[in-house]
Amino acid sequence: MTARTVPPTFWRLAADVRPALVVAGLLSAVGGLATVIPAIAAVDLARALAPLARGASGDIDPVRVTVALVVLVVGLSIGNLATGGAYAVSHRADNEFGDRLRRRQIDHLVRLPLDWFGRTPSGAVKKIVQDDVARTHQLIAHVVPDSVGSAVGAVAGLAYVYVLDWRLGLIATIPPAAVAAAFPVMMKDSSQQYARYSRAGADLAAATAELVDGIAPIKMFGLGRRGRDRFGDASRRLVRVYRDWVGQTRIGTALVSTFSSPGFAVAVTAVGSAVLVATAGAAPEAAVATVVLAAAISSPIFQIVQTGSHVHEANGAAAELTDFFAVPGAVEPTDPVVPADSGVGVVGVDFAYRPGRPVLHDVDLHAGSGTVTALVGPSGAGKSTLAAMIPRLVEPDTGRVRLGGADLRQVTDRALYSRIGFVFSESGLLRMSVRDNIASSRPDASDAEVEAAARAAAVHDRITRLPRGYASIIGDDARLSGGERQRVAIARAIIADPSVVVLDEATAHADPDSETQVHRGLARLVHDRGLVVVAHRLHTVVGADQIVVLDAGRIVETGTHRDLLAADGQYAQMWRRYATATELMETPQ
Repeated sequence: MTARTVPPTFWRLAADVRPALVVAGLLSAVGGLATVIPAIAAVDLARALAPLARGASGDIDPVRVTVALVVLVVGLSIGNLATGGAYAVSHRADNEFGDRLRRRQIDHLVRLPLDWFGRTPSGAVKKIVQDDVARTHQLIAHVVPDSVGSAVGAVAGLAYVYVLDWRLGLIATIPPAAVAAAFPVMMKDSSQQYARYSRAGADLAAATAELVDGIAPIKMFGLGRRGRDRFGDASRRLVRVYRDWVGQTRIGTALVSTFSSPGFAVAVTAVGSAVLVATAGAAPEAAVATVVLAAAISSPIFQIVQTGSHVHEANGAAAELTDFFAVPGAVEPTDPVVPADSGVGVVGVDFAYRPGRPVLHDVDLHAGSGTVTALVGPSGAGKSTLAAMIPRLVEPDTGRVRLGGADLRQVTDRALYSRIGFVFSESGLLRMSVRDNIASSRPDASDAEVEAAARAAAVHDRITRLPRGYASIIGDDARLSGGERQRVAIARAIIADPSVVVLDEATAHADPDSETQVHRGLARLVHDRGLVVVAHRLHTVVGADQIVVLDAGRIVETGTHRDLLAADGQYAQMWRRYATATELMETPQ
């Protein structure tokens, strides 16, 4: 958790729906008060019909009986209408809050740097976006109408019993007093226990995502037992934490459940009222009203008690959501700058995915407008991280990345992505139509422009063979190979018409036949544009204007292919190893 001067609470997170919850609370309070009206009417009705017990039916006041019956029916109706209205308002508020929260989450997610997703398990992301929002439902939709109506009804009912006879009021106070005494026992260490349970749940979600995401290598390399063991350990840990929590609170929970049950309340008040009627002259109709109201006074108490657990749960979600929203994301500049050209500059950049483990250190680089810059180096040198900084997918810890002389932090996303296109090893296609995927970089593109981009990327013919052509949905009726998906991604970059293109392993998932088509698409994409490419096959960048050699996060050499060979440094060694390996692969065995 990040340090905070003020602990996050759910109510601060849900500030937008507070007015609606106030309305729901008021309606619920009316409903709670209305629950006492039938009991009052019943007592008055009993008093009006009391002459029947003496055989004096002629003394019955029909008007009084009628009024009591009408009041009873009206009270029930008002209670039901007010309570129903409270739930309608609170559920609408819950839906609106959930919608706004999810939209806010998505807006924040798209601004987060790519490295956050790299170090955050997919299970944790799912928990934030889905589970933490779901955990707020009970508090918004139910807690206010449940607890306010129950509390008001219980207090009003108890007050009425005291009005009837203070001695009966004392009897009716016994069950809620017993609940109040047992409540601290049930809630002992609940905050710590809930935090442990929440962490165990997050671990299980991460283990589940890991098992599903890695099912292919698990099956291929016989890692099934290892994968199952991790999942099983996380599942057993969750069970153990829950069992410990239940074990610690079982006595308190049992006491609260017993003391708040209608049966306990009715038994206590029935015995106490009977004693008072027999020995102290309490009015029988008042005693009957006390017994009738006992359940209405006591049964809501457990509902109120449950509010505590819902508040703990929602505040736990609020804490995690607050941490999520506190992660720095890209912020749209208040005084944006327009890049003067397509030159790329990297100045004094340091970066680490984890503290103490630098990936890039003191990197300076300039790629002029319309030039080709190749990033080469051994695996883990930081090439892909550096490339990802140019379209601002990764934010440097220190230093600046510039486009056309403008710091990327001063360039709007719209201006940046209209000038920079990128194609990485993962095509990043979304579950929507092929047409919408291609046009996602330029939503106003016409169908003709989309088709032209697909033709340029050498993927138009394949798209037309799909069941619904360009309307086919990726992942549903559009099943594409790795190379085909990559060509769709290239078409997406082409239609944006960027002035700078960043490529990283753009042919990684392509088979030999498809790779030829991908290269044709790439050739059309980079024509007359600036290019920054992460090169894994050195022969593809021998004509680059500038080759930048990275090793252990530092730039160790810069120059053309000819100059670097003449320098006989690290690049020359890499070239000789690459040439030998290529020759061996091409030599018939």
